[in-house]
Amino acid sequence: MISLKQQDFTIEAMADLKDKRVLAFQDASKIFPDLGWLHKANPLYQEMANQESQVALLFKQRVDLIVLDRSIFYYWRNSINYVNTGAGVTFHELSSISAMEVDSPTQTVFKDKTLRDDFNFGLQRLRDTGLYQKIVSRYLRGCAQMGRHMDYRLSEFR
Repeated sequence: MISLKQQDFTIEAMADLKDKRVLAFQDASKIFPDLGWLHKANPLYQEMANQESQVALLFKQRVDLIVLDRSIFYYWRNSINYVNTGAGVTFHELSSISAMEVDSPTQTVFKDKTLRDDFNFGLQRLRDTGLYQKIVSRYLRGCAQMGRHMDYRLSEFR
Protein backbone atom coordinates (compact mmCIF):
# COMPACT_ATOMS: atom_id res chain seq x y z
CA MET A 1 0.00 0.00 0.00
CA ILE A 2 1.26 3.44 -0.86
CA SER A 3 0.40 6.80 0.67
CA LEU A 4 1.79 10.31 0.42
CA LYS A 5 4.45 10.82 3.08
CA GLN A 6 2.83 14.10 4.18
CA GLN A 7 -0.21 12.12 5.36
CA ASP A 8 1.99 10.52 8.06
CA PHE A 9 -0.26 7.46 8.31
CA THR A 10 0.56 4.63 10.68
CA ILE A 11 -0.85 1.50 9.09
CA GLU A 12 -0.15 -1.64 11.08
CA ALA A 13 -3.33 -3.63 10.47
CA MET A 14 -6.26 -3.73 8.07
CA ALA A 15 -8.44 -2.14 10.75
CA ASP A 16 -6.32 1.03 10.40
CA LEU A 17 -7.81 1.42 6.91
CA LYS A 18 -11.49 1.44 7.89
CA ASP A 19 -11.78 5.22 7.56
CA LYS A 20 -9.28 5.78 4.72
CA ARG A 21 -9.97 6.35 1.02
CA VAL A 22 -8.32 3.22 -0.37
CA LEU A 23 -8.06 2.63 -4.10
CA ALA A 24 -6.93 -0.83 -5.21
CA PHE A 25 -6.38 -2.44 -8.57
CA GLN A 26 -9.37 -4.21 -10.14
CA ASP A 27 -10.37 -7.45 -8.38
CA ALA A 28 -7.85 -6.95 -5.55
CA SER A 29 -10.58 -7.87 -3.05
CA LYS A 30 -10.97 -11.24 -4.82
CA ILE A 31 -7.23 -11.94 -4.71
CA PHE A 32 -6.52 -10.82 -1.14
CA PRO A 33 -9.05 -11.98 1.49
CA ASP A 34 -8.21 -9.06 3.80
CA LEU A 35 -9.09 -6.60 1.05
CA GLY A 36 -12.35 -8.48 0.62
CA TRP A 37 -13.03 -7.73 4.29
CA LEU A 38 -12.02 -4.08 3.81
CA HIS A 39 -14.28 -3.82 0.76
CA LYS A 40 -17.24 -4.73 2.99
CA ALA A 41 -16.10 -2.74 6.06
CA ASN A 42 -15.09 0.51 4.39
CA PRO A 43 -17.51 2.40 2.13
CA LEU A 44 -14.53 4.50 0.93
CA TYR A 45 -12.76 1.45 -0.55
CA GLN A 46 -12.77 1.29 -4.36
CA GLU A 47 -11.17 -0.74 -7.12
CA MET A 48 -10.08 0.52 -10.53
CA ALA A 49 -8.62 -1.14 -13.60
CA ASN A 50 -6.66 1.91 -14.77
CA GLN A 51 -3.44 1.86 -12.75
CA GLU A 52 -2.17 5.11 -14.25
CA SER A 53 -5.25 6.81 -12.82
CA GLN A 54 -4.62 5.22 -9.42
CA VAL A 55 -1.22 6.89 -9.23
CA ALA A 56 -2.55 10.22 -10.49
CA LEU A 57 -5.40 10.19 -7.96
CA LEU A 58 -2.92 9.55 -5.13
CA PHE A 59 -0.80 12.56 -6.10
CA LYS A 60 -3.93 14.69 -6.61
CA GLN A 61 -4.86 13.69 -3.03
CA ARG A 62 -8.21 12.31 -4.12
CA VAL A 63 -7.42 9.02 -2.34
CA ASP A 64 -5.41 8.31 0.81
CA LEU A 65 -3.77 5.03 -0.16
CA ILE A 66 -3.42 2.91 -3.26
CA VAL A 67 -2.88 -0.83 -3.50
CA LEU A 68 -0.51 -1.34 -6.37
CA ASP A 69 2.59 -3.31 -7.26
CA ARG A 70 5.69 -1.27 -6.44
CA SER A 71 7.19 -1.62 -9.93
CA ILE A 72 3.94 -0.55 -11.58
CA PHE A 73 3.76 2.41 -9.22
CA TYR A 74 7.28 3.53 -10.15
CA TYR A 75 6.56 3.12 -13.84
CA TRP A 76 3.48 5.34 -13.74
CA ARG A 77 5.07 7.81 -11.35
CA ASN A 78 7.85 8.39 -13.88
CA SER A 79 5.52 8.37 -16.90
CA ILE A 80 2.76 10.73 -15.79
CA ASN A 81 3.40 14.31 -16.87
CA TYR A 82 0.02 15.92 -16.19
CA VAL A 83 0.24 15.67 -12.39
CA ASN A 84 3.13 16.58 -10.10
CA THR A 85 4.38 13.20 -8.85
CA GLY A 86 7.33 14.59 -6.91
CA ALA A 87 5.87 14.29 -3.40
CA GLY A 88 7.41 11.75 -1.04
CA VAL A 89 5.58 8.48 -0.55
CA THR A 90 5.43 5.80 2.11
CA PHE A 91 5.14 2.11 1.36
CA HIS A 92 3.05 0.37 4.00
CA GLU A 93 3.83 -3.31 4.37
CA LEU A 94 0.92 -5.37 5.64
CA SER A 95 1.88 -9.02 5.89
CA SER A 96 -1.53 -10.19 4.69
CA ILE A 97 -0.95 -8.38 1.40
CA SER A 98 2.74 -7.58 0.97
CA ALA A 99 4.18 -11.00 1.78
CA MET A 100 1.68 -12.90 -0.32
CA GLU A 101 2.81 -13.99 -3.74
CA VAL A 102 0.08 -14.37 -6.31
CA ASP A 103 0.16 -15.46 -9.89
CA SER A 104 -0.64 -12.59 -12.16
CA PRO A 105 -3.81 -13.14 -14.14
CA THR A 106 -2.22 -11.15 -16.97
CA GLN A 107 -1.16 -13.07 -20.05
CA THR A 108 0.33 -12.19 -23.38
CA VAL A 109 -1.78 -13.49 -26.24
CA PHE A 110 -0.63 -13.84 -29.82
CA LYS A 111 -2.93 -14.33 -32.79
CA ASP A 112 0.00 -15.41 -34.94
CA LYS A 113 1.81 -18.65 -33.99
CA THR A 114 5.05 -17.59 -35.71
CA LEU A 115 5.10 -14.27 -33.89
CA ARG A 116 4.46 -16.09 -30.58
CA ASP A 117 7.27 -18.55 -31.21
CA ASP A 118 9.68 -15.78 -32.22
CA PHE A 119 8.80 -13.83 -29.08
CA ASN A 120 9.27 -16.87 -26.84
CA PHE A 121 12.60 -17.67 -28.50
CA GLY A 122 13.86 -14.12 -28.06
CA LEU A 123 12.69 -13.94 -24.45
CA GLN A 124 14.41 -17.22 -23.66
CA ARG A 125 17.66 -15.95 -25.22
CA LEU A 126 17.46 -12.83 -23.06
CA ARG A 127 16.99 -14.99 -19.96
CA ASP A 128 19.73 -17.46 -20.91
CA THR A 129 22.30 -14.70 -21.45
CA GLY A 130 21.37 -12.81 -18.26
CA LEU A 131 20.33 -9.77 -20.27
CA TYR A 132 16.71 -10.08 -19.14
CA GLN A 133 17.70 -9.72 -15.47
CA LYS A 134 19.98 -6.79 -16.29
CA ILE A 135 17.12 -5.00 -18.04
CA VAL A 136 14.73 -5.63 -15.17
CA SER A 137 17.29 -4.53 -12.57
CA ARG A 138 18.15 -1.41 -14.51
CA TYR A 139 14.47 -0.59 -14.98
CA LEU A 140 13.70 -1.00 -11.27
CA ARG A 141 16.76 1.02 -10.26
CA GLY A 142 15.74 3.78 -12.68
CA CYS A 143 12.16 3.76 -11.46
CA ALA A 144 13.26 4.05 -7.86
CA GLN A 145 15.01 7.34 -8.56
CA MET A 146 12.21 9.85 -8.13
CA GLY A 147 11.60 12.15 -11.02
CA ARG A 148 14.21 10.60 -13.28
CA HIS A 149 12.95 9.91 -16.77
CA MET A 150 13.86 6.47 -17.97
CA ASP A 151 15.29 6.12 -21.44
CA TYR A 152 17.43 3.01 -21.50
CA ARG A 153 18.66 1.52 -24.71
CA LEU A 154 19.54 -2.14 -25.17
CA SER A 155 23.02 -1.09 -26.30
CA GLU A 156 23.75 0.00 -22.71
CA PHE A 157 23.48 -3.61 -21.58
CA ARG A 158 25.95 -5.17 -24.00
